[in-house]
Amino acid sequence: MKKGYEDRSTFIAFDATQSPFRNNVIPIITTFLGLQNILKPDDIVLELKRICTNRFYSISSFCPENDSVNNEVLEKFGIDKMWIKGKNISEFKRNGWNIDIENSIIAEVKPTPMGEIVKGVGIDGFPVADSQFEYCTMVCSVNNMKSRDMNT
Repeated sequence: MKKGYEDRSTFIAFDATQSPFRNNVIPIITTFLGLQNILKPDDIVLELKRICTNRFYSISSFCPENDSVNNEVLEKFGIDKMWIKGKNISEFKRNGWNIDIENSIIAEVKPTPMGEIVKGVGIDGFPVADSQFEYCTMVCSVNNMKSRDMNT
């Protein structure tokens, strides 16, 4: 870590669906694969818009829209909005964000193998089948459009 970096940044962990902050108080928010790991992400984009005054950076991974096997699992658990690129971007734009996708790469992904030390135990259940996911940086900036149902 670069010396003095911690003096210029604050790292906070909290439930992003119910953040403890007042409206429009955080200039920059970042996450590393955080959006994809939120159960019931219906209001997360609106909550981020409520507290952020400038930019939201998200390192994200997206499952291909034509990957029916993995998408079936995403839809079953209601997390497809954050895992499917088109749905994700639509959700952000609908809630008053401008979106740019940067540093995009396609990578092969495979299901996590079962444990060898503790038999039958896996680390993660997704993906359920081999695929090629897109990994990228989402740069989301607040625009002047009023978000749906938002009182600021």
